[in-house]
Amino acid sequence: MIRRHGVDPADPGGLGARRFDFPVVLIDRAGPPGAYDSVVLDNVAACATLVDHLAAQGYWRIGGLFGSTSSTAQERRAGYLEAMGRHGLAPQIRSVPPNAAAAMAEATR
Repeated sequence: MIRRHGVDPADPGGLGARRFDFPVVLIDRAGPPGAYDSVVLDNVAACATLVDHLAAQGYWRIGGLFGSTSSTAQERRAGYLEAMGRHGLAPQIRSVPPNAAAAMAEATR
């Protein structure tokens, strides 16, 4: 079962605590605690590691382009801000609206 990214951080897959007659594994989203198996990434650490790598290479203008509604975007943003602060760099963040046309306009402005 593949579901689009949800907007509600408490129920990102939009599945609630429903039970199904087949296994459900959420990818890149954690559902309600204990309701489903999930495969997730430590988004805070991943984004902080990326900033650390770029800073170690001498980059100092590192922009962050993040979704505006997903829990993963919030986590990545937190990792970005933490690492940028640790390196004494000024954050440059843009939030991407939750639809393709608006996101493309924001990313290319």
